[in-house]
Amino acid sequence: MAEELVGNCLISQSGGPTSVINASVAGVIAEALNNSCIEEVYGSLNGVLGLLNEDFVDLAAESQQAIRGLRYTPGAALGTCRVKLKKPADFERTLEVFKAHNIRYYFHVGDADSQESAAKISELAKAQAYDLRVIGIPKTIENDMPATDHCPGYGSAIKYIAATVKELSLDAEAMGQGDLVTVVEVMGRNTGWLAAGASLAKRRDHPSPE
Repeated sequence: MAEELVGNCLISQSGGPTSVINASVAGVIAEALNNSCIEEVYGSLNGVLGLLNEDFVDLAAESQQAIRGLRYTPGAALGTCRVKLKKPADFERTLEVFKAHNIRYYFHVGDADSQESAAKISELAKAQAYDLRVIGIPKTIENDMPATDHCPGYGSAIKYIAATVKELSLDAEAMGQGDLVTVVEVMGRNTGWLAAGASLAKRRDHPSPE
């Protein structure tokens, strides 16, 4: 079992703002506050931008009611960004900030690009012999991250898409014309999980006529 590190915790969000991204943060905060090895719990405002600029908020100072409320709150409580760490100088700056604030636990909530950055931060910390635990928390509606089955974010997105497709089919049925075609475009990048999941709109007890 990995040795416990005594120090502070930092949480950041990146990618699209959703209630899922806030629910993940709420879980991290609640668990971090229950661990004696974690002395302070910080949030990085607007993802890696806040990290690079040392723009932090003290999450331990927030009320438990506010933290629990994040589980049902849309948006991104800590703010988010579409910025990706690319330059070696950015990663060096990140580690400098961690050392300055004694960050020993870093939780990064986001998509595949975000997890790639988190992995590189971990590698740099090891190279510099700085004890750091980097934990990537997946969040993407595309469901395109390795080693996950149903990635947080996908379930709520596909529920919305399936409901939309069902409503469109009912509209077409109400028109009394069987030759109507509706094209629905969904996100997905290089994967088709959202498009495939639209088939959930089909009812097993009411199959479409041939």
